[in-house]
Amino acid sequence: MNTIIQAVVVDHIVDAYNCFPGDSVTFYTYVNVAKPFEGTSLRVTLPPEIDLDPDCLDEVSTLVVSSENYRAIVWQLEDRLERDEQYEFQLSAKIAAVATERRIESVASLYDLDEEMLASKTVTIKILNKSTYLRYLPAIFESHDPVIGRLLMLFESYLAPLEAQIETMPYLLDPKITPAHFLPWLGSWLDLTWSPAWPDERIRVLIENALELYRWQGTRWALQKSLEIYTGKWPEIVSSNAQNFEIGDQAALGFNLALGKDNRPHTFVVELNLPPLDIEDEVERREQEEVRWQTIISIIESQKPAHTAYDLPRLKPS
Repeated sequence: MNTIIQAVVVDHIVDAYNCFPGDSVTFYTYVNVAKPFEGTSLRVTLPPEIDLDPDCLDEVSTLVVSSENYRAIVWQLEDRLERDEQYEFQLSAKIAAVATERRIESVASLYDLDEEMLASKTVTIKILNKSTYLRYLPAIFESHDPVIGRLLMLFESYLAPLEAQIETMPYLLDPKITPAHFLPWLGSWLDLTWSPAWPDERIRVLIENALELYRWQGTRWALQKSLEIYTGKWPEIVSSNAQNFEIGDQAALGFNLALGKDNRPHTFVVELNLPPLDIEDEVERREQEEVRWQTIISIIESQKPAHTAYDLPRLKPS
């Protein structure tokens, strides 16, 4: 749980929360400040069950303080911590041998010049002294032969990263939370393509709605929904129909029959008013608005029925 004082947040995490003796672990500490600070210090404590890698220490900016129950690595942050910035610190270590299964804690704390704690975060690691794979074997192996339990730890340590990747697969398949670099891979499953003009947050919504858009492709709703996903605005689509052309016994060509551009069959008008882009540089703003314009045209072309034509008045600021 984060303790937040004077607009400071400390995050302290580790790359493995279930470990075996001999495993290497890396601690990552992030300091986020909402206002400037000067003369602070960051202290990360490690329990005796963790052997610190001395090569990860900076001889100039860190100091190791040792006691019987813990060791503390201290960064004297003499430089000013700037507002709305994030600072990262890293430690490499190895899990020591233990006789029994246990949980250990590492604490990261930020202090000011008066040694008052500004923020703190605790991370917990579970150390296993025998392999969890024993649960797949008859109980006699766990109760009478500890060698088997430690031998299986070798295989479990090797396979644990692969199992962790498999466990994260549901998150990779969720367009709302998958990493940005996975979006093209996820979109390829649905045969989706997009231009570089699409922001990541819009791509996520597009993938999330892809099946519904395919189901209604060629309809007014699908076109409106596709444009809304990209622009954030729901467009109006107005069909252009003949006003006085009727089919029947009385149908005849004559002066009273309305023909011409105002009565084009299978034609619609897309009315979409968007706010101007918030870009100070005039040249760049015009370039980006042209990109947006061409992207809108490509969306209409991909969603409209093949036999139809359309008009797209030049965008007017809303």
